[in-house]
Amino acid sequence: MIDVFAMPERFRFAIVGDEVSSTTGQMLAGRFADEVEPHYVLDYFRAQASATVESRAPSFYRQEAVKPSEGRGYSRLLLPMWRDGHVNMLLGAVQWSTAASG
Repeated sequence: MIDVFAMPERFRFAIVGDEVSSTTGQMLAGRFADEVEPHYVLDYFRAQASATVESRAPSFYRQEAVKPSEGRGYSRLLLPMWRDGHVNMLLGAVQWSTAASG
């Protein structure tokens, strides 16, 4: 779950699954996306979140793991949630994938 703030637009991680936190090596809950250390699992997160809020529609991002040394690949889905006529929260889900063989 991600809280959405406007003017300036910011995103705060409200509830974060244990596997995402352990993969990033940092506690994300309660922190703003622009305050956390960069990590491949968070690639393009703020851009995706901003697009989800602006379009008021779900968004999807996928990062393939090309080589095992580059870590796991993943897919991320963000769903907008409304209250009082605007998007004030996002529901996010991550699905892990493995490196392509060959």
